[in-house]
Amino acid sequence: MGGLIRVNTTSKRITVPHEVAFNFAVECFKAVEISVVPAAVNTKGLVAADICGVDAHGNPLLQVYIGRLQKGLIHTSQ
Repeated sequence: MGGLIRVNTTSKRITVPHEVAFNFAVECFKAVEISVVPAAVNTKGLVAADICGVDAHGNPLLQVYIGRLQKGLIHTSQ
């Protein structure tokens, strides 16, 4: 993977290197007790979608997934 991706914030849209977005998302998953390997696998798909320009299936979904994990709506096999 390579390139830059766009990230929407509440006030504006910014562009960051994909590595920054990847590392951020992995850390978010780890914060809700998802281990590194599953976090990286899921994040790879999110960042790949962003790089391809499919924003609706990329990093914007991170907040949705984290919320569902916190609410127990997504169960992990860890």
